[in-house]
Amino acid sequence: MLLTGDDDPGPIIESAVRSLDAYLAGVPGDGGCPEGISYWWHSGARLFEALELLGVPDDVWTDPLIHRIARFPLTVHLGGDWSASFGDGTARVPRTDGRARKDHLSPALLHRYGRAVGDAEITAFARASRGDDPLTTLPSPLGRAIAALTDPAWRDAAPRDFPAPPVQWLPETQVASLRGGALHLIAKAGHNDEPHNHNDVGSFVLAVRGEPVVVDAGTGVYDRDSFGPDRYRVWFTRSAFHSVPEIDGHEQAPGPAYAARDVRLTGRTCTLDLAGAYPAAAGIETLRRTFTIDDDLVTLTDAWRLDHRPRRITLRLLLRDDHRAVRIALPGHVQARTAHITLTDPQLKAVWGDRLTLMTLDVTSPAATGEVTVRFTPGRATT
Repeated sequence: MLLTGDDDPGPIIESAVRSLDAYLAGVPGDGGCPEGISYWWHSGARLFEALELLGVPDDVWTDPLIHRIARFPLTVHLGGDWSASFGDGTARVPRTDGRARKDHLSPALLHRYGRAVGDAEITAFARASRGDDPLTTLPSPLGRAIAALTDPAWRDAAPRDFPAPPVQWLPETQVASLRGGALHLIAKAGHNDEPHNHNDVGSFVLAVRGEPVVVDAGTGVYDRDSFGPDRYRVWFTRSAFHSVPEIDGHEQAPGPAYAARDVRLTGRTCTLDLAGAYPAAAGIETLRRTFTIDDDLVTLTDAWRLDHRPRRITLRLLLRDDHRAVRIALPGHVQARTAHITLTDPQLKAVWGDRLTLMTLDVTSPAATGEVTVRFTPGRATT
């Protein structure tokens, strides 16, 4: 912003402050960003830059919400440049697309944010994100580049490893991050009217050694259908292409009423009831999903009670194409089949490559009540 002559900055600053207040009023109290890390760089990061530019007093940085917003990138980080991302977010910013990098991935900004709120884990995370890169990477907004190049603390920061808190929980956003050995599980509850929503209540991503193997595809390049009545006809917005169950062909439905209930995190176990995410026609009385993580073991159990004997119960897992990094153990009454999804959208291809794999787990002879337990352990290390 450039002011000349007799311009009075007062009204402009007042308008900016009102805008920041409105943003903070809408942020979940846990500091979460339901759209994922790519949108955090357009929201939480922009908040920090605005507060920094305004020269706010020190007590602003002690506000718990300001601090929690700063921690979101750490909460959803999987490893390297990968993060768990739900809805229209992307799991990483494609490094081949300079335009995408321009407004994302500013470790120097996050380092300053961490220092402002006094959180050593955030500053360590920011320095680890930089790795062996220079102080700033190009292309970059001029303001961010200058701030990075003129920050002595950022220049002198010693190399760090990524922090790896074993358990992190966002109770309002309803996202749980659980680590055990080489495995890292990030699961969500929530509802199906979140910003940039996908029908994905109860879905999860799983990383092995920091590399995602069970994934959320994210979104493709926006077009006229992205926010219109045909939004949920696109495959990557539908629950059929997320890691959630399906009863007699009934997928989850969009809307705020379609939500998880009885969501709990106890130790390293997360439980939630998915029944409310499905239309009444599915006949689901309860559909309790339980995630438990131990050292090198993730256990997923789906237990259901229906008002009828179903013809078909399935669970789908969307896998990164080289999914041999994880071993998936199934009970005897579950049969697996796979199909490849060829990616043609340029944004999806930039993140995932040429294809993903959809694994469908079919329960044989399902009853009105029953359960399925799937176990995940690390597979071979990839190079």
